Amino acid sequence: MWAVPKWLHEAVLRTVYRRENASMSPSKEAAPSCPVSAWSAKKTSARKRQHRVSVKAVREHSDYRQKKKKKKKRRKKKKRQEKRLAKSCCSHSSAGREGDEAKVNDSYQLERHCRLAFGPALGTRSMAHWRATKGIVNWAENHNMRHQPYNRSPSKASAKHPEPKPKLILKDVGPKELTETGRFETLYSMGELIGHGGYGSVYAGHRKSDNLPVALKMVDMNRIKMWAKMSEFEEPIPLEIALLRQVCRSHPCQGIAQLLDYMELQESYVMVLERPEPCQDLFTYMQEGQGYLEEAMAKHMLQQLVRVLLHCHSRGVVHRDLKPENILVETATQRLKLLDFGSASVIKEGHYTDVAGTPEYFPPETVLRGEYFAVPATVWSLGILLFQMVWGDVPFYDEAAIVKGILYFPRGISRECRHLIRQCLTVSPKDRPTLEQILLHPWML
Repeated sequence: MWAVPKWLHEAVLRTVYRRENASMSPSKEAAPSCPVSAWSAKKTSARKRQHRVSVKAVREHSDYRQKKKKKKKRRKKKKRQEKRLAKSCCSHSSAGREGDEAKVNDSYQLERHCRLAFGPALGTRSMAHWRATKGIVNWAENHNMRHQPYNRSPSKASAKHPEPKPKLILKDVGPKELTETGRFETLYSMGELIGHGGYGSVYAGHRKSDNLPVALKMVDMNRIKMWAKMSEFEEPIPLEIALLRQVCRSHPCQGIAQLLDYMELQESYVMVLERPEPCQDLFTYMQEGQGYLEEAMAKHMLQQLVRVLLHCHSRGVVHRDLKPENILVETATQRLKLLDFGSASVIKEGHYTDVAGTPEYFPPETVLRGEYFAVPATVWSLGILLFQMVWGDVPFYDEAAIVKGILYFPRGISRECRHLIRQCLTVSPKDRPTLEQILLHPWML
């Protein structure tokens, strides 16, 4: 026989009870209780009791967990105290004690400390240590041998792995620095600020002995990243000073601002450079004129600059930051002087991976791969500079334009000049001309 489900039976009883109550007239007397409602009330009270029991169980479980955590913390704290006690006991020698009891206590503490320090983690090593330490005297000797402080003195350093030597140690202020400061104040007078860059500040000054105009470039020691060791100096000197001495020694080039003197002060290096008067940097020289140069003047400037760069390369130096702000123009004679060797480096046949210079003058290979060769990168910067001289602005403003290398020439630029600019700004570095080929170009003759 088919059995009626319990839920269906309850639903039928509720429906019948609801209809009976609806057919009756409303009154203030209490309605008769429904058997289903009574059963539901009992079930609800049972659920409440069960909920209270479950809540109580959860609370008891949480209390148990808290007690367990506290017990675990107490155990850890006790272990730490035991370790500290063992170490403190191990630090005292038993040589000054008398009696066998002190020796036994020391051996126990040594044994306990070695178990704590080496037992669970080192496996067979701890067992070997355990077996090798038999007796009171052996325990102490073995402990002193195993737990002695590590000595990193140079006399006991490994020959295979020697300690690295520091590249440069900046000394505290001493008599040498004070002497240099006094010499600077005695020989030179400082004037107004004429330039400021990432490496330091440049001030106008004069040499007191003959009132010679000089430029005083002050470079913060903390900003110097590259140092060089030269035979005539005991300590390393900044790479910029070493490269300037390299290009100016024996037969100095007239197209480079000569390094007259330099000294080490308390927090900076001071380079004393020649400063012809009257003079302006190339950018200011163009801005105060028409904003650009005529082709004849641009040709004269470029010829001088290429010869200066050839001289630098012959001395093993690459400038790496060619731009109008780093070129000084003697306004009376229109002669150039190359400035700021702060980004310069030693020339080499391989490629460079350290990016230096101004982003608007970077070649495409620097933008794409972060590497470049000395001569092709210099030729690219010369092409940007020539375009800027004959037009008054750079041809590319972002990396995408540099990589594409598409040139738009304004009117008024000769065909030979445009041809030279296109050759210098070729995207492939292998197809760019050399410095000697630039001097032999028809536009340069």
